[in-house]
Amino acid sequence: MPEAKPVLSRLYAGPFPALEEEMLSRIIGEFGRDPAREHILLVASNELREHLLRRLASRWEGCAAGFSIRTLYDFALRLLKHRGLFPEELPPARYAAALSAAVRETYGERSGDFAEISSTRGFLPALSRTLADLEEGWVGDDSLREAQRRAFTEGRVDKADRWAEWRRLAAAMERKVRALGGMTRRRIFQEAVAGFEQPGYPFRVTLYGFYDFTRLQWTLVDALLASGLLEEVYFPGIFSADGGLSPAFAYAARSWDRLRRAFEGHVIFLEDEASAEIRTTREALFAAGPPPSSPVPVPFSILSAPHEEGEIRLAARTIRRWRDERPGCEILLIARRFAEEAIPLWERIAAEYGIRAAGRTGVPLASVPPVQLLLRMLESGSEDFPRRTVIEILSSPYRRMGGRSTAPPPAPTCGISGPGRGW
Repeated sequence: MPEAKPVLSRLYAGPFPALEEEMLSRIIGEFGRDPAREHILLVASNELREHLLRRLASRWEGCAAGFSIRTLYDFALRLLKHRGLFPEELPPARYAAALSAAVRETYGERSGDFAEISSTRGFLPALSRTLADLEEGWVGDDSLREAQRRAFTEGRVDKADRWAEWRRLAAAMERKVRALGGMTRRRIFQEAVAGFEQPGYPFRVTLYGFYDFTRLQWTLVDALLASGLLEEVYFPGIFSADGGLSPAFAYAARSWDRLRRAFEGHVIFLEDEASAEIRTTREALFAAGPPPSSPVPVPFSILSAPHEEGEIRLAARTIRRWRDERPGCEILLIARRFAEEAIPLWERIAAEYGIRAAGRTGVPLASVPPVQLLLRMLESGSEDFPRRTVIEILSSPYRRMGGRSTAPPPAPTCGISGPGRGW
């Protein structure tokens, strides 16, 4: 029988390392506890999702069925699918087509403040970002109508006309997206929040890594808090001994106050086991006032360059200096992004500084000969098994990597039936 979980929800607060350690230990302990319910971890970005998946893979070797890591947008889609709705946010190409059609409809008569620049290069991307900001701010037709009314009441006719223009643009965009079979992000969140009065969701939710929310995101988080589905929240920040949020995190104060009120002040503060040097550096970096007059000693160096080649050259120069100072010391270089096309650049710059490069430690999976053979086999099936391609596949040495067979060879008259007809 699955172990019952406590009803009391928990709010954890502290630096990211402490939050991550606590969250991973608790999440792993939940695997398989209740097979009838799905455990969903909500994170702020896909980058954080990939990071946590790698951390889980390094610490957990078993099966994690019934557990998923999602962004708030993916979770909104999951809510709608549970209710039998399958919304679709238009892919970039179709979204651009809908945006272009909405602009043509709005400015077809060349009226409006943006009419003269609506056909210039760069207008559509800028308009797309602005509409996305309006969606994240939960600004709909009601808000725009109220702004238009207020401007008209104040006698600012030009301002009222500008708000009316934004109303026409937003409404035209909504119609075009719906005509192409899609839904705007705001509409998706709106539909997801509207269904929280329906009980029976077979999952529980943990919120991790959010220090701020847009109004669009908060509508969903607020519904989660009221529904009882949200069991744990992990809020990143630096706190004083009495539990006060550091002034350096003033931008997250509103979200922190909202969550603390929602949990009625029941907060579990976590601390990481950082060294004294790291703590001193952290306090200096996140201090609210001006930096100290004397430099603060730090246990590491921060290197910066204006472009990628400069970063690689700076890293190579630093490694050369370290090797000269400590010849027997092992050096580990971790790159934030090391694309395939950057490998020749690293090899060339390393050679300039007399650093032996090991060459490529990995190659794209599709370039491995056995994988190439497998892809050709799949492609040949979709092309009705062309004769020349099949002969090349059968003659490949990578098709017989499992060892030699002791069975007698097939008869020379053996043929292939079915899709290989007509040989």
